Amino acid sequence: ISLFLPLAVAPSLVFAVMIYAASPKGPMANAAESLGQFIEMGDLNGQEIAGNTSELLDPDTPLAQRYRIATRKGFFLFLVLYQGFFVLITCSTVGSGLIARDMRSNALEVYLTKPISRIDYVLGKLAVIAAFVFLVTFVPSGILFLVASALLPDFFTSSWVVLPPLLGSCLVASVVNGMVILALSSLAKSARFAAVIWFALCFLSWVVGSLLYELTNKPAYYFLSYRASFEFVFDKFFDAGIVASWVGTETPISPFVPCGILVGWVCGAALVLRLAHSPPMPSL
Repeated sequence: ISLFLPLAVAPSLVFAVMIYAASPKGPMANAAESLGQFIEMGDLNGQEIAGNTSELLDPDTPLAQRYRIATRKGFFLFLVLYQGFFVLITCSTVGSGLIARDMRSNALEVYLTKPISRIDYVLGKLAVIAAFVFLVTFVPSGILFLVASALLPDFFTSSWVVLPPLLGSCLVASVVNGMVILALSSLAKSARFAAVIWFALCFLSWVVGSLLYELTNKPAYYFLSYRASFEFVFDKFFDAGIVASWVGTETPISPFVPCGILVGWVCGAALVLRLAHSPPMPSL
């Protein structure tokens, strides 16, 4: 996992250097050029940001409003979505063996003979996964936010509102992915087996969902992808309105659909953890 942590932070560091170069303290000190560079870097999904180009480039638009549009529809939502790859690797590396190793060594029985309930045990394991997920999601974005706040005038006062959705997105990623990988880890004594099932769930569901959506053009099939619901929920947190355009449906997608799917994953994982019987776990 130590190999992936620097890679997870690398995109934020690259953007931080670019922001410095475009800041008033950097080589390109002209304010208009600085803003143009910032918008260009935030234009990570061309047509969606382009829909706000007139407002972004209008000289009558306050600078704070321009920053707010660029950050909510560019940098931070993109980073959260991009970090999904590192979340996948982190969960497979850290979480796949958390319960499986205890089962293989019979340590699970020892833990649960002490005054530790099933909930205490699962929450402890979930906290471990959450800590690593936050390292590859919130920390890189936090670094970028601090750098931008230090270098760009009025950035913090106009863009601090991006922090709650950023924190909420990282929390959802931690809980849902953590519960699913723990459920897989509880199904066998092999961490390798849990990791294989985890990758199959993430990649095969994406392939099947994308293929069926392309063939039928029905948004419902898009949500067969494990990742799709995360994308829609994070987009809703940031109030960006970008991800829905990827599906290209004229009918608005209710936020209850992706939220319900994520809740379903958590409930299904909790049920697996509750019913796992190898070795048996005491009732709550």
